[in-house]
Amino acid sequence: MTEIAKNPVAHLDVLIDKIDQAINAAADPQAAKLGSVLFTGLRQAAQGRSYILVSIGTARLAILLEDVVEVGDLPMLTRLPNVPSWLRGIVNVRGEIVSVVDLPRFLEWHVDSTVQRKRMVIIQQRSVKTALSIDAVLGMHRRTEQTEMISGSPPLLGQDGSLLPSALILDGQPYYLLNCQALFTSKRFVDVRHL
Repeated sequence: MTEIAKNPVAHLDVLIDKIDQAINAAADPQAAKLGSVLFTGLRQAAQGRSYILVSIGTARLAILLEDVVEVGDLPMLTRLPNVPSWLRGIVNVRGEIVSVVDLPRFLEWHVDSTVQRKRMVIIQQRSVKTALSIDAVLGMHRRTEQTEMISGSPPLLGQDGSLLPSALILDGQPYYLLNCQALFTSKRFVDVRHL
């Protein structure tokens, strides 16, 4: 195994130092400032990804920050006829119509269906957006090498574990990572989008 493969972050630091030296040698202060800002972002990205932590009933989820468009109160919901029970309806978010998914029902969790979740997190893959109804935003977390991870879906989950393939362990509590790409490409989700 090469030294780069063993420690890609250390290799990135060496590369950034070389680029910084080249920018400084160019004697362009504006380029040096821009380079510094860009490479600080690269260094942070190499250290870990950021997640929004949310609760839905007793479940705790972590959603990759780059998949999140917005978090807020759920606007007035318009129900739709002849759609699966996991599609709560649609909402108008600043002139854009967004579908609202009840994730526990989509995942076939056995949860209290009388609870009306009043918050949402809007997620996006490519040009497709959907809102997930949630109970609360619990915070944010930047994953580091010290963040404990487990693989496997929560015991609540039915047959398909691809949407929640692993979890971060934070303060002894599992936060299952939502695979937004798997959600948006799942057959049930795609079939409803084409109704």
